[in-house]
Amino acid sequence: MIQNSSPRISFDANAGVPATARALEKFVEVASKFAANPASNNQEGRAAQAVIEKSKLQIAKALGCATNELFFTSGATEANNLAIHGLINDLEQQFGKKPILVSSKAEHPSCLAYLRVLQQRGYKLELLALDPHARFDINNYAFNDDCYLIVSQWANNETGAIQDIAACAAIAGNAENIRWHCDAVQGIGKTLFDNDLLVADSFSISGHKFGAPKGCGLLRLKNPSACSPLFFGGGQQDSVRPGTESPALVASLTVALLDAIAAQDDFQKSCLLRKKVLLDALEGHGLSFVVNSPRENCLANTLSISFSDIDGRMILPALDIEKISLSAGSACASGAALASSVLLASNVSEKMAQASIRVSFMGSYPDHDVEHELVRLANTISRLYKVANL
Repeated sequence: MIQNSSPRISFDANAGVPATARALEKFVEVASKFAANPASNNQEGRAAQAVIEKSKLQIAKALGCATNELFFTSGATEANNLAIHGLINDLEQQFGKKPILVSSKAEHPSCLAYLRVLQQRGYKLELLALDPHARFDINNYAFNDDCYLIVSQWANNETGAIQDIAACAAIAGNAENIRWHCDAVQGIGKTLFDNDLLVADSFSISGHKFGAPKGCGLLRLKNPSACSPLFFGGGQQDSVRPGTESPALVASLTVALLDAIAAQDDFQKSCLLRKKVLLDALEGHGLSFVVNSPRENCLANTLSISFSDIDGRMILPALDIEKISLSAGSACASGAALASSVLLASNVSEKMAQASIRVSFMGSYPDHDVEHELVRLANTISRLYKVANL
């Protein structure tokens, strides 16, 4: 048996990317030099806190917001849950009733699962329909004098569709009875920052999506005093998110974020080229497939493809043997051979949804000939077609 000696390659960047060398260097530097508790009332503690405050200044400048609006979390799951929890409590205190929750089936499980729990607790949950590319249209919903919480993503993690957050901003920005939380995780560092995000009452990002070590996320709150905490303890971060902060994680997230923003143009150009290489290679084999990602208003690095006349259960194992890593949907919902719920909600048939892959590129692959690897990916899919038609 011929062994494949090439190193593994990941086309699963939307699930997370390795920490960059600069981010890791910053982590080690800060962890070594500023090991004290930032809340300690001594010189060492103040020095550790100064690292956090400097990071907040840099992030606030990059995102166009104020430092007192930024809160560090363990990741986007916590940030999303904290925002939803806090905004609901704010609406209930102001209007004296449960808000109506407006979202879509395109949302990440860290939002949608919490909304489902709230639905079980008596909240009304309205999920907007999706088009074939997993896009929703907030303008199709009829808002009235009730109070509402809109929970929407900026970009879809499976198809790469960039949602119409300008429409969300237009609706929520001019209505006292509507709050809006945006899960901005997949857009940050991959597409130009959209100032409509600043209209949102909150938005979340996750460091490991753009090269920071895992375990650090960020929540921006337009009105921090209106956000109730999820848990209680010390008074860190104005008691909105109590708990001892990690200056090393905060500083490394800051470095990775600023680097990702600076590299966006090159990132987009290289990823669009890789998309073309893969699609050309698949077409060169004469394969029958459907691209679920939209041609426009789509993340440059993301490509969702469904294949007909092939057993979807064979795709990922075959590619894994070839040392090519990708996914069939959200990594946070994977582990079982189930069709993507996002694609099913986008009216993709169950058979086609099961025979789908999500290809998502990192910014650089210094140890690989990426075009060669994409051709190998297409060759592997072609072999599966041949096996299916024996």
